[in-house]
Amino acid sequence: MRNLLKKPVFFFLIIVSIGYLCKAAYSSNLGILLPEESLRVKMITDEKALVTEKRYIKFHQGINRIYFSYQGIKIVPGSVRIEFVNANLKLIQILSTTIKNIPTLIWIIYSEKESTEKVGILYVIEGLKANYNYIAYVKEKENHILLKGMLDLSNNTGREFTQAHFIDKAGREWNTNLKNMEEKRLFLFNNLYLPVKRNYILDYQKYGGKIILQYQLTNNTSFPLYPGKIRIYKRGEESGLTFLGEDNTGLINPGEKLKLTVSGVQDIKIERKLIEFSRINIRRDIAGNTQVYDTSERYEIVLKNQKREKVKILIREYIPDCWELIESYPPCYKKEDAHHLLWEIQILPGEEKIISYHIHRKNLLPYQPVKPLADY
Repeated sequence: MRNLLKKPVFFFLIIVSIGYLCKAAYSSNLGILLPEESLRVKMITDEKALVTEKRYIKFHQGINRIYFSYQGIKIVPGSVRIEFVNANLKLIQILSTTIKNIPTLIWIIYSEKESTEKVGILYVIEGLKANYNYIAYVKEKENHILLKGMLDLSNNTGREFTQAHFIDKAGREWNTNLKNMEEKRLFLFNNLYLPVKRNYILDYQKYGGKIILQYQLTNNTSFPLYPGKIRIYKRGEESGLTFLGEDNTGLINPGEKLKLTVSGVQDIKIERKLIEFSRINIRRDIAGNTQVYDTSERYEIVLKNQKREKVKILIREYIPDCWELIESYPPCYKKEDAHHLLWEIQILPGEEKIISYHIHRKNLLPYQPVKPLADY
Protein backbone atom coordinates (compact mmCIF):
# COMPACT_ATOMS: atom_id res chain seq x y z
CA MET A 1 0.00 0.00 0.00
CA ARG A 2 2.85 2.42 0.82
CA ASN A 3 4.37 1.70 -2.60
CA LEU A 4 1.05 2.47 -4.26
CA LEU A 5 0.78 5.84 -2.50
CA LYS A 6 4.08 6.86 -4.05
CA LYS A 7 2.66 6.49 -7.53
CA PRO A 8 1.40 9.87 -8.87
CA VAL A 9 -1.54 8.35 -10.77
CA PHE A 10 -2.96 6.60 -7.71
CA PHE A 11 -2.52 9.72 -5.60
CA PHE A 12 -4.40 11.77 -8.22
CA LEU A 13 -7.31 9.30 -8.21
CA ILE A 14 -7.63 9.58 -4.44
CA ILE A 15 -7.81 13.39 -4.66
CA VAL A 16 -10.51 13.19 -7.36
CA SER A 17 -12.42 10.64 -5.30
CA ILE A 18 -12.39 12.87 -2.20
CA GLY A 19 -13.74 15.75 -4.26
CA TYR A 20 -16.68 13.66 -5.39
CA LEU A 21 -17.29 12.39 -1.86
CA CYS A 22 -17.71 15.88 -0.46
CA LYS A 23 -20.28 16.72 -3.12
CA ALA A 24 -22.19 13.46 -3.02
CA ALA A 25 -22.48 13.03 0.77
CA TYR A 26 -21.37 9.41 0.56
CA SER A 27 -18.11 7.67 -0.22
CA SER A 28 -16.23 4.43 -0.75
CA ASN A 29 -13.09 3.57 1.16
CA LEU A 30 -11.98 1.03 -1.44
CA GLY A 31 -13.47 2.06 -4.80
CA ILE A 32 -13.75 5.41 -6.56
CA LEU A 33 -17.13 7.18 -6.80
CA LEU A 34 -17.84 8.76 -10.18
CA PRO A 35 -20.33 11.61 -10.79
CA GLU A 36 -24.08 11.03 -11.01
CA GLU A 37 -25.17 9.63 -14.33
CA SER A 38 -28.79 10.58 -13.64
CA LEU A 39 -30.94 12.03 -10.86
CA ARG A 40 -34.66 11.24 -10.71
CA VAL A 41 -37.06 12.95 -8.28
CA LYS A 42 -40.63 11.61 -8.16
CA MET A 43 -43.23 13.29 -5.95
CA ILE A 44 -45.08 10.77 -3.77
CA THR A 45 -46.95 13.34 -1.62
CA ASP A 46 -47.18 17.13 -1.67
CA GLU A 47 -44.11 17.33 0.62
CA LYS A 48 -42.16 14.08 0.02
CA ALA A 49 -40.30 12.70 -2.98
CA LEU A 50 -38.50 9.50 -3.92
CA VAL A 51 -34.98 10.34 -5.09
CA THR A 52 -33.11 7.88 -7.32
CA GLU A 53 -29.45 8.50 -8.06
CA LYS A 54 -27.67 6.42 -10.69
CA ARG A 55 -23.89 6.33 -10.20
CA TYR A 56 -20.86 4.34 -11.30
CA ILE A 57 -18.54 2.96 -8.63
CA LYS A 58 -15.17 1.29 -9.22
CA PHE A 59 -15.20 -1.86 -7.11
CA HIS A 60 -12.19 -3.90 -6.06
CA GLN A 61 -12.35 -7.66 -6.00
CA GLY A 62 -13.52 -8.88 -2.58
CA ILE A 63 -15.04 -6.79 0.21
CA ASN A 64 -15.94 -3.14 -0.44
CA ARG A 65 -17.39 -0.63 2.01
CA ILE A 66 -19.61 2.20 0.78
CA TYR A 67 -20.32 5.00 3.27
CA PHE A 68 -23.58 7.02 3.03
CA SER A 69 -23.97 10.07 5.27
CA TYR A 70 -26.67 12.75 5.07
CA GLN A 71 -26.04 15.52 7.55
CA GLY A 72 -28.26 18.53 6.84
CA ILE A 73 -30.34 16.65 4.26
CA LYS A 74 -33.93 15.75 5.23
CA ILE A 75 -33.78 12.07 4.30
CA VAL A 76 -36.43 9.89 5.95
CA PRO A 77 -34.59 7.45 8.26
CA GLY A 78 -34.81 3.86 7.10
CA SER A 79 -35.75 4.78 3.53
CA VAL A 80 -32.23 4.53 2.04
CA ARG A 81 -31.33 1.52 -0.07
CA ILE A 82 -28.83 0.52 -2.74
CA GLU A 83 -29.58 -1.47 -5.91
CA PHE A 84 -27.23 -3.27 -8.30
CA VAL A 85 -27.56 -3.85 -12.02
CA ASN A 86 -24.75 -6.42 -12.20
CA ALA A 87 -25.13 -9.82 -10.56
CA ASN A 88 -21.39 -9.81 -9.70
CA LEU A 89 -22.19 -7.60 -6.71
CA LYS A 90 -23.73 -8.88 -3.49
CA LEU A 91 -24.86 -6.85 -0.47
CA ILE A 92 -23.56 -8.67 2.60
CA GLN A 93 -24.38 -6.35 5.48
CA ILE A 94 -25.72 -2.87 6.33
CA LEU A 95 -24.32 -1.05 9.34
CA SER A 96 -25.84 2.06 10.89
CA THR A 97 -23.43 4.23 12.86
CA THR A 98 -22.37 7.78 13.66
CA ILE A 99 -19.10 9.21 12.42
CA LYS A 100 -18.12 12.58 13.90
CA ASN A 101 -21.76 13.10 14.99
CA ILE A 102 -22.97 12.48 11.43
CA PRO A 103 -25.52 9.64 10.89
CA THR A 104 -23.93 7.20 8.46
CA LEU A 105 -24.88 3.96 6.72
CA ILE A 106 -22.16 1.49 5.70
CA TRP A 107 -22.93 -0.95 2.90
CA ILE A 108 -20.58 -3.94 2.91
CA ILE A 109 -20.55 -5.28 -0.64
CA TYR A 110 -18.77 -8.27 -2.13
CA SER A 111 -17.59 -8.01 -5.73
CA GLU A 112 -16.47 -11.09 -7.64
CA LYS A 113 -14.00 -9.05 -9.66
CA GLU A 114 -12.53 -5.61 -10.05
CA SER A 115 -14.90 -3.58 -12.21
CA THR A 116 -16.80 -0.34 -12.62
CA GLU A 117 -20.48 -0.97 -11.96
CA LYS A 118 -23.67 1.06 -12.16
CA VAL A 119 -25.60 1.28 -8.87
CA GLY A 120 -28.80 2.98 -7.79
CA ILE A 121 -29.10 4.94 -4.53
CA LEU A 122 -32.74 5.43 -3.49
CA TYR A 123 -34.23 7.36 -0.58
CA VAL A 124 -37.28 9.35 0.44
CA ILE A 125 -36.62 13.04 1.08
CA GLU A 126 -38.79 15.56 2.93
CA GLY A 127 -39.10 19.29 2.37
CA LEU A 128 -39.75 19.28 -1.38
CA LYS A 129 -43.16 20.93 -1.44
CA ALA A 130 -45.43 20.80 -4.49
CA ASN A 131 -48.38 23.17 -4.94
CA TYR A 132 -50.76 22.97 -7.90
CA ASN A 133 -52.17 26.23 -9.22
CA TYR A 134 -54.64 26.84 -12.03
CA ILE A 135 -55.80 29.89 -13.98
CA ALA A 136 -59.14 29.76 -15.78
CA TYR A 137 -60.46 32.15 -18.43
CA VAL A 138 -64.16 32.35 -19.29
CA LYS A 139 -66.31 34.31 -21.72
CA GLU A 140 -69.86 35.31 -20.94
CA LYS A 141 -71.66 33.28 -23.63
CA GLU A 142 -69.24 30.40 -24.23
CA ASN A 143 -69.80 26.88 -22.91
CA HIS A 144 -66.16 26.07 -22.23
CA ILE A 145 -63.40 27.35 -19.99
CA LEU A 146 -59.71 27.79 -20.89
CA LEU A 147 -57.51 26.31 -18.16
CA LYS A 148 -53.77 26.68 -17.55
CA GLY A 149 -52.01 24.49 -14.98
CA MET A 150 -48.80 25.08 -13.03
CA LEU A 151 -46.76 23.17 -10.46
CA ASP A 152 -44.85 25.25 -7.91
CA LEU A 153 -41.88 23.46 -6.35
CA SER A 154 -40.24 24.73 -3.15
CA ASN A 155 -36.96 23.07 -2.13
CA ASN A 156 -36.27 22.96 1.61
CA THR A 157 -34.62 19.53 1.61
CA GLY A 158 -31.07 20.64 2.40
CA ARG A 159 -29.66 19.44 -0.92
CA GLU A 160 -29.43 20.80 -4.45
CA PHE A 161 -30.84 19.04 -7.49
CA THR A 162 -28.66 19.54 -10.57
CA GLN A 163 -29.89 18.39 -13.99
CA ALA A 164 -32.63 16.50 -12.22
CA HIS A 165 -35.54 14.69 -13.81
CA PHE A 166 -38.68 15.71 -11.85
CA ILE A 167 -41.89 13.69 -12.05
CA ASP A 168 -45.17 14.75 -10.46
CA LYS A 169 -47.91 12.45 -9.12
CA ALA A 170 -49.64 12.35 -12.53
CA GLY A 171 -46.44 11.20 -14.27
CA ARG A 172 -45.65 14.50 -16.02
CA GLU A 173 -41.92 15.14 -16.40
CA TRP A 174 -39.48 18.06 -16.43
CA ASN A 175 -35.69 18.38 -16.59
CA THR A 176 -34.44 21.29 -14.50
CA ASN A 177 -32.15 22.47 -11.70
CA LEU A 178 -33.48 23.34 -8.26
CA LYS A 179 -31.19 24.80 -5.62
CA ASN A 180 -31.78 24.43 -1.90
CA MET A 181 -34.19 27.14 -0.59
CA GLU A 182 -35.21 27.90 -4.19
CA GLU A 183 -38.75 28.04 -5.61
CA LYS A 184 -39.56 27.30 -9.22
CA ARG A 185 -42.74 27.23 -11.32
CA LEU A 186 -43.18 24.42 -13.83
CA PHE A 187 -45.99 24.48 -16.41
CA LEU A 188 -48.34 21.50 -16.54
CA PHE A 189 -50.44 22.44 -19.55
CA ASN A 190 -51.65 25.43 -21.56
CA ASN A 191 -54.95 26.06 -23.36
CA LEU A 192 -56.85 23.11 -21.92
CA TYR A 193 -60.52 23.46 -22.87
CA LEU A 194 -63.04 22.06 -20.37
CA PRO A 195 -66.85 22.10 -20.64
CA VAL A 196 -68.44 24.57 -18.22
CA LYS A 197 -71.93 25.41 -16.97
CA ARG A 198 -72.83 28.61 -15.13
CA ASN A 199 -75.12 28.24 -12.13
CA TYR A 200 -76.69 31.10 -10.19
CA ILE A 201 -77.49 30.00 -6.64
CA LEU A 202 -79.65 31.50 -3.91
CA ASP A 203 -78.97 29.75 -0.61
CA TYR A 204 -79.66 31.76 2.55
CA GLN A 205 -78.14 29.13 4.80
CA LYS A 206 -74.75 29.22 3.03
CA TYR A 207 -74.48 32.63 1.40
CA GLY A 208 -77.09 34.87 2.96
CA GLY A 209 -79.33 37.11 0.89
CA LYS A 210 -77.30 37.29 -2.32
CA ILE A 211 -77.06 35.40 -5.58
CA ILE A 212 -73.82 33.44 -6.00
CA LEU A 213 -72.23 32.64 -9.36
CA GLN A 214 -70.93 29.08 -9.56
CA TYR A 215 -69.01 27.44 -12.41
CA GLN A 216 -69.35 23.70 -12.91
CA LEU A 217 -66.39 22.26 -14.82
CA THR A 218 -66.07 18.74 -16.20
CA ASN A 219 -62.66 17.10 -16.34
CA ASN A 220 -62.79 15.62 -19.85
CA THR A 221 -59.06 14.78 -19.88
CA SER A 222 -57.40 11.42 -19.31
CA PHE A 223 -55.51 12.58 -16.21
CA PRO A 224 -56.57 13.86 -12.75
CA LEU A 225 -56.46 17.49 -11.70
CA TYR A 226 -54.75 17.53 -8.32
CA PRO A 227 -55.91 19.68 -5.38
CA GLY A 228 -54.83 23.30 -5.56
CA LYS A 229 -55.97 26.88 -5.95
CA ILE A 230 -57.80 28.05 -9.06
CA ARG A 231 -58.22 31.70 -10.06
CA ILE A 232 -60.94 32.65 -12.54
CA TYR A 233 -60.87 35.60 -14.94
CA LYS A 234 -63.58 36.78 -17.34
CA ARG A 235 -62.67 37.95 -20.82
CA GLY A 236 -65.05 40.61 -22.07
CA GLU A 237 -65.38 42.08 -25.55
CA GLU A 238 -64.97 45.63 -24.27
CA SER A 239 -63.98 45.38 -20.59
CA GLY A 240 -60.93 43.15 -21.19
CA LEU A 241 -59.81 40.87 -18.37
CA THR A 242 -61.74 40.91 -15.07
CA PHE A 243 -60.81 38.94 -11.94
CA LEU A 244 -63.87 37.05 -10.69
CA GLY A 245 -62.43 35.26 -7.68
CA GLU A 246 -60.60 32.16 -6.52
CA ASP A 247 -61.42 28.86 -4.88
CA ASN A 248 -59.65 25.73 -3.67
CA THR A 249 -60.21 22.47 -5.51
CA GLY A 250 -60.08 18.86 -4.40
CA LEU A 251 -58.92 15.93 -6.51
CA ILE A 252 -60.87 15.85 -9.80
CA ASN A 253 -60.51 12.52 -11.59
CA PRO A 254 -61.27 12.13 -15.31
CA GLY A 255 -65.01 12.47 -15.93
CA GLU A 256 -65.70 14.11 -12.56
CA LYS A 257 -67.19 17.57 -12.07
CA LEU A 258 -65.81 20.52 -10.14
CA LYS A 259 -67.96 23.31 -8.69
CA LEU A 260 -66.28 26.68 -8.17
CA THR A 261 -68.06 29.41 -6.23
CA VAL A 262 -66.36 32.65 -7.16
CA SER A 263 -68.44 35.77 -6.57
CA GLY A 264 -71.73 37.45 -5.75
CA VAL A 265 -73.97 38.77 -8.54
CA GLN A 266 -75.10 42.41 -8.48
CA ASP A 267 -77.46 42.51 -11.46
CA ILE A 268 -79.99 39.96 -10.18
CA LYS A 269 -82.11 41.61 -7.51
CA ILE A 270 -83.71 39.58 -4.73
CA GLU A 271 -86.25 40.20 -2.00
CA ARG A 272 -87.30 37.54 0.50
CA LYS A 273 -90.45 38.07 2.58
CA LEU A 274 -92.17 36.29 5.45
CA ILE A 275 -95.88 36.57 4.52
CA GLU A 276 -97.45 34.58 7.35
CA PHE A 277 -96.31 33.14 10.67
CA SER A 278 -98.68 31.64 13.27
CA ARG A 279 -98.97 28.83 15.81
CA ILE A 280 -101.47 26.10 14.97
CA ASN A 281 -102.54 22.72 16.36
CA ILE A 282 -101.60 23.69 19.91
CA ARG A 283 -101.77 20.71 22.29
CA ARG A 284 -102.20 21.45 25.99
CA ASP A 285 -102.15 19.44 29.21
CA ILE A 286 -105.00 19.27 31.76
CA ALA A 287 -103.78 22.49 33.40
CA GLY A 288 -103.94 24.33 30.09
CA ASN A 289 -100.16 24.56 29.57
CA THR A 290 -98.87 24.27 26.01
CA GLN A 291 -97.11 20.97 25.41
CA VAL A 292 -96.59 20.77 21.63
CA TYR A 293 -97.62 22.91 18.68
CA ASP A 294 -97.11 23.43 14.94
CA THR A 295 -96.47 26.58 12.93
CA SER A 296 -97.93 27.79 9.66
CA GLU A 297 -95.41 29.77 7.59
CA ARG A 298 -95.62 31.38 4.14
CA TYR A 299 -92.63 32.78 2.26
CA GLU A 300 -92.22 34.75 -0.92
CA ILE A 301 -89.03 35.29 -2.93
CA VAL A 302 -89.02 37.99 -5.62
CA LEU A 303 -86.30 37.82 -8.29
CA LYS A 304 -85.61 40.37 -11.02
CA ASN A 305 -83.10 39.74 -13.79
CA GLN A 306 -81.30 42.95 -14.81
CA LYS A 307 -78.87 41.10 -17.09
CA ARG A 308 -79.02 41.20 -20.88
CA GLU A 309 -79.36 37.43 -21.08
CA LYS A 310 -81.57 34.65 -19.80
CA VAL A 311 -80.35 33.06 -16.55
CA LYS A 312 -81.19 29.91 -14.62
CA ILE A 313 -81.24 30.28 -10.82
CA LEU A 314 -81.12 27.42 -8.32
CA ILE A 315 -83.04 28.37 -5.16
CA ARG A 316 -82.21 26.29 -2.12
CA GLU A 317 -84.30 26.80 1.02
CA TYR A 318 -83.31 25.37 4.41
CA ILE A 319 -86.19 24.24 6.63
CA PRO A 320 -85.35 23.00 10.15
CA ASP A 321 -87.36 20.58 12.30
CA CYS A 322 -90.05 18.23 10.99
CA TRP A 323 -92.21 19.87 8.35
CA GLU A 324 -94.78 19.38 5.61
CA LEU A 325 -95.03 21.33 2.36
CA ILE A 326 -98.60 22.54 1.92
CA GLU A 327 -98.27 24.53 -1.28
CA SER A 328 -95.55 25.63 -3.72
CA TYR A 329 -95.56 28.10 -6.59
CA PRO A 330 -94.31 27.24 -9.08
CA PRO A 331 -95.20 23.61 -8.33
CA CYS A 332 -92.01 22.22 -9.93
CA TYR A 333 -89.83 21.74 -6.85
CA LYS A 334 -87.51 19.04 -5.56
CA LYS A 335 -87.12 17.83 -1.98
CA GLU A 336 -83.34 17.44 -1.77
CA ASP A 337 -83.28 15.92 1.73
CA ALA A 338 -85.09 16.20 5.07
CA HIS A 339 -84.24 19.90 5.41
CA HIS A 340 -83.96 21.40 1.91
CA LEU A 341 -86.28 22.36 -0.94
CA LEU A 342 -84.98 23.20 -4.42
CA TRP A 343 -86.40 25.19 -7.33
CA GLU A 344 -84.80 25.83 -10.72
CA ILE A 345 -86.11 29.04 -12.23
CA GLN A 346 -85.35 30.53 -15.65
CA ILE A 347 -85.70 34.31 -15.93
CA LEU A 348 -85.57 36.32 -19.15
CA PRO A 349 -83.75 39.66 -19.37
CA GLY A 350 -85.72 42.30 -17.46
CA GLU A 351 -88.23 39.72 -16.18
CA GLU A 352 -89.45 39.45 -12.58
CA LYS A 353 -90.52 36.14 -11.04
CA ILE A 354 -92.05 35.21 -7.70
CA ILE A 355 -91.48 31.94 -5.83
CA SER A 356 -93.74 31.25 -2.87
CA TYR A 357 -94.32 28.30 -0.59
CA HIS A 358 -96.40 27.39 2.44
CA ILE A 359 -95.18 24.91 5.10
CA HIS A 360 -96.24 23.53 8.46
CA ARG A 361 -93.45 22.90 10.93
CA LYS A 362 -94.53 20.21 13.38
CA ASN A 363 -94.20 19.11 16.99
CA LEU A 364 -92.36 22.12 18.35
CA LEU A 365 -91.84 22.30 22.11
CA PRO A 366 -92.72 25.40 24.14
CA TYR A 367 -89.29 25.66 25.78
CA GLN A 368 -87.61 25.91 22.37
CA PRO A 369 -87.34 29.41 20.88
CA VAL A 370 -89.71 29.71 17.92
CA LYS A 371 -88.13 31.45 14.91
CA PRO A 372 -89.48 31.84 11.40
CA LEU A 373 -87.20 30.70 8.58
CA ALA A 374 -86.30 34.30 7.81
CA ASP A 375 -84.20 34.26 11.00
CA TYR A 376 -82.19 31.12 10.07
